[in-house]
Amino acid sequence: MKLRDIYNELRIETEINESNDTFLVRNVNHNNEIFVGYSSKGEPSILFNSDPEDEFIENIDDLSGVKANFYRLCNVNINGEDQESIQYNCVICTRDEGLLQDFFFNFFEGFLNREKEINGRMLEEELKNISQLFSYRKKKGEQSMRGLWSELFILNQVHNTEVWVEKWHEYPRSTFDYTFPNIGVDAKSFSTNQREHYFKIEQLDNQSVEQCLVLSMALSEDELGKNIIELFDEIKNKINSKVLIDKISKQVFKGAGDKIDDAKRYNTNIAEKSLCILKSEDIPKIETINVPEGVTDVKFKSDCSSVPTIDFDSKNQKKIEKGEII
Repeated sequence: MKLRDIYNELRIETEINESNDTFLVRNVNHNNEIFVGYSSKGEPSILFNSDPEDEFIENIDDLSGVKANFYRLCNVNINGEDQESIQYNCVICTRDEGLLQDFFFNFFEGFLNREKEINGRMLEEELKNISQLFSYRKKKGEQSMRGLWSELFILNQVHNTEVWVEKWHEYPRSTFDYTFPNIGVDAKSFSTNQREHYFKIEQLDNQSVEQCLVLSMALSEDELGKNIIELFDEIKNKINSKVLIDKISKQVFKGAGDKIDDAKRYNTNIAEKSLCILKSEDIPKIETINVPEGVTDVKFKSDCSSVPTIDFDSKNQKKIEKGEII
């Protein structure tokens, strides 16, 4: 059972008594060293068995939505029975937004799957990582949520996920969203009946690559659709490299920034059915030769409704990955 599911069961089954500083807990997969908890304040918690040397690890006092006490004497209640108080390394999510709580549990789900023996110092390092990610929420997002959703959707659709995550941009203002040998690829979305997109001139005419491609899709808001955190979780499950997981985690939180708490959901079926490749040479555009000398940062809107479309299938994905012109 997933950590979030365990927490939800505890929350449903239990009445909170804030005057009683007790964690209502349930062990993880019969692991008597790790527990999912529900604090007396109703906060999602994870408790790890600790060693005496953990007492010397500095506590984290609500850093960007996460706090932790190492070698803390905790009162715990397991399956309705109070237990003898013992020392735990106690991690608490202090945010009440469901989206961030989901990420909190999924973050540690990956940590527990990756590490079989966990000590206090390892836990401290992971807490620094998640605290840094949560801290990006206080800053203005570096890209639009529609753009970020579109890019994540592509990463979730491709067959060779790790390769595409590796080729994903490091900075939202990069010319291309994905850069392969000889080929630059952009993800674009539209929300009307017409396949219209905004472009910078260098996205369609760039001397650094042999071919510019656009992955075009329709986005429709849908309460039953997926948000960026859910897309991220699905992508993460397809990746084995911790380096790539860290990269995509950072990109998601930096890209969304202060908008992540209200991430919209989009219909994945509509996005998938409408997804196609457009070749830059077929897209109506302003030719570089026609731009007056000294004019920069040229942007324009193109109606791509009549542009020939190419399937974004495994065959063409492999061509892009190899740098072969489509």
